[in-house]
Amino acid sequence: MNIKNHTMKDLKTTWFIQHPIDQEHKQYVLLDFLKSVNTEISKENIYYPVKKIFSIIKELTFVKNLLEGKNVDPYVKIGRIKKLKECIEENHLSLNEKIECLKIVDSSLAILYKYADLGMSLWRNIEKRIKTFDLFHPDKETGEYGILILRNMSSDGMLAYLWQNGDDMKSVKGTIMKNIPLKNPYFSLSYEFSVHEIMQILGISVNPPRVTVMEISEDFREDSVIVKIAKELFIREISSSKEREI
Repeated sequence: MNIKNHTMKDLKTTWFIQHPIDQEHKQYVLLDFLKSVNTEISKENIYYPVKKIFSIIKELTFVKNLLEGKNVDPYVKIGRIKKLKECIEENHLSLNEKIECLKIVDSSLAILYKYADLGMSLWRNIEKRIKTFDLFHPDKETGEYGILILRNMSSDGMLAYLWQNGDDMKSVKGTIMKNIPLKNPYFSLSYEFSVHEIMQILGISVNPPRVTVMEISEDFREDSVIVKIAKELFIREISSSKEREI
């Protein structure tokens, strides 16, 4: 399941508030976008559509709260959210326009939640093809960096990444990953042997960091959907682990 050149349409951040502010017209705009989402899902290219749908839901929920006079201050720093707030303030919506805009938001959310349910169902089915386990997890684990190995169970091909939490770095937050160029990108002998080679590439001679293996029951390339989902699944896991430790 490789990512093809996706043809999914995009929705401008302010699509629902651009004139005409008309529920029937905006429903047509949304359904036109979702038609391209259906095309991607039919090809099992679900990564971008699912991420986009959840992004739109988040933005519309923010707008709903804003128009209803609820506190939205904690969310305003986010780029697209900030742009939405500025756009609404600059438009000086009349009472009728606010009412129509809320109708657009509510009807759009109802449609998008159905797509979100479908998308997450497909996403979970893909996650079931991924088996994850720690090959090496030091007792005194700082949780700040480690090695992730993805093994193609169809071809025995391997991808390896050095990951690092960027929370303490000035310019980066969250988890960043850097591809490790393997001399032999195929599984051979044992994972321990592969880790030894990776440590040589990274210049680590003693005390290997946390090493996690993801065995994927699907033929994939580096740009495949399942690789992106595997990375996201892994990042979600280490993030939740870190929260449990706090």
